[in-house]
Amino acid sequence: MKLSKALGQFNLNDTVTVEITPGIFSVDIVSYSGANQEFNRRLALLTATYPNHQVVTDNGTFIADLIGGNPTDAVVQMVTEVLISNWSLKDDDGNDVPFTVDTAVSIIRSTDHPGIGRNLMHKLVQVSLNSSQFRADWEDGVAKN
Repeated sequence: MKLSKALGQFNLNDTVTVEITPGIFSVDIVSYSGANQEFNRRLALLTATYPNHQVVTDNGTFIADLIGGNPTDAVVQMVTEVLISNWSLKDDDGNDVPFTVDTAVSIIRSTDHPGIGRNLMHKLVQVSLNSSQFRADWEDGVAKN
């Protein structure tokens, strides 16, 4: 029995690459989904390291801030430690800028370009929450499972 059409929407990649600026900046985003093992692993690490993180202590407010693009410390930490898994970024001289949490936080919190970091963070969160962005080809998913 072939069910790829019926079940294909459940075949999702763990991450997706979002191209911000072609050839200069792309970000690998983890799907914000309890069905995503990579998300669960990264979230478990965050909450084990920071047991008083707002995602644990006040999840309702945290989710409202996350969805609303409010760059609270808890939201920025979630984005930089859980949702961004890697990036390809070149500086103005064409040098690679390796992904680190500290660098990601400094971009989101940049005072040199007010609003840009917040908009970037909000866009990445929206992608992470949109499961259709993570759809995989049925054959690819069957092969990896």
